[in-house]
Amino acid sequence: MQLQKKPGFKTLGLILLLFTAGILLTGCPGPDPDPETEIIGPQVTIENIDEPEHVEDFTLTAESDDEDTYSHDEFAPEDVEDGVLEHEFSIEIIETATVGLDIDNEEIPEINYGDPGTEEVALDDYEATFELDFEEVTEEEYEVIFEHPPQGIIIARHEGELISSGDILEAGEDVEFEVLILEEPRGYEVEHWQVNDEVLTDEDDTTYVHEDLNEDIEVTVEMEETSFFAVEMDVSYVVGEEKIDIKLDYLVENQGLADDTQDIEFAVDGDIEDEEEVTLDAGEEYEGEFFWEIDKYDEIEYEMAVISEDDRDEVKVKIEYVTGELEVDVIWELPPSAPEDVGAEVIEEEGVLIDWEEVDKADEYNIVRQQPELAEEEDWRVVGSTHETSYLDKEVETDREYRYAVIAVNGDKTSDYSEPTEDVSF
Repeated sequence: MQLQKKPGFKTLGLILLLFTAGILLTGCPGPDPDPETEIIGPQVTIENIDEPEHVEDFTLTAESDDEDTYSHDEFAPEDVEDGVLEHEFSIEIIETATVGLDIDNEEIPEINYGDPGTEEVALDDYEATFELDFEEVTEEEYEVIFEHPPQGIIIARHEGELISSGDILEAGEDVEFEVLILEEPRGYEVEHWQVNDEVLTDEDDTTYVHEDLNEDIEVTVEMEETSFFAVEMDVSYVVGEEKIDIKLDYLVENQGLADDTQDIEFAVDGDIEDEEEVTLDAGEEYEGEFFWEIDKYDEIEYEMAVISEDDRDEVKVKIEYVTGELEVDVIWELPPSAPEDVGAEVIEEEGVLIDWEEVDKADEYNIVRQQPELAEEEDWRVVGSTHETSYLDKEVETDREYRYAVIAVNGDKTSDYSEPTEDVSF
């Protein structure tokens, strides 16, 4: 039977509700829940609400040892049906939990909850129930498997550390994958990555990050043959009465594995002045030429380049008068700078991975190696070359220490040695 409230007692009724809810929530804290359990719910029911406007909003906050979890609900009077306000909060609280309750912005002190249970308190006008349930929690872990493509290997990292195929990681972790193309690196590119049965058509870079691990995964990468149009040029000039005629003879070689057509562009000071469409089969070459006219009496310097989609060759042509005599200087690029941030990591059952930062205008890198115990007797030895910014040295022996350095190459010019890596043992 519902009790009728007397006029003028709304405030008192609300205070009683808050006070009673406070008694209810603090009445049975009990021991902390077992760390292997998880709180589900909780559910709050307030019955016999004959004047629903007394409960305008109802806020539950929960904080656990590992993370903060919040639930907030606002109730309008029309949310009360047949005099009952009932709600099961959609929160999860891991391990021990501290829960606080606000009713109509009146804070009730935080309470530590323990054993599951239900408590009821009857008021003059309201009957409130607070129920807390627990269920078992299983810590989820998943296996990460990756399979190397025929043209290279996949490197996997978790939180910056290398992991092996078959390693087990906790749910929710991120894993970064990178493919190193070892066989004809200029002849292949990533077509797509695949996770289990899902083909990731938008993922065609050499790296892929799998976020929020929530199942066992097997990662593979599909490669496709591609072209690579390498360019190089030579410069000659003829001095006329008013003009200087510059001639650029260029050579394009398709160093990739696929036939292709590209526009070969001629640029002066960054502006495209001419272009020629070139079609080449894999391994085929093409020779062409561009022309540029310079005013004989202008003392000026031009930067000229021949450019493909994959490569470029550059030169500077400088016009000046020295003691009244015209001089035309053709200035090729200076040697590239030494590579930086060179590192070496052991890849289980594969070899030693060396990587470094890209060097501007370097078109190739030489990797050199030395054994620390033989440093006084043995000079640095070239172990490989690549156009990429990483290299896998497979010619290593177990229980031997090695250190590495990298040299940048541009045509016939080479950089100094990089700083050597720390010693690594395979």
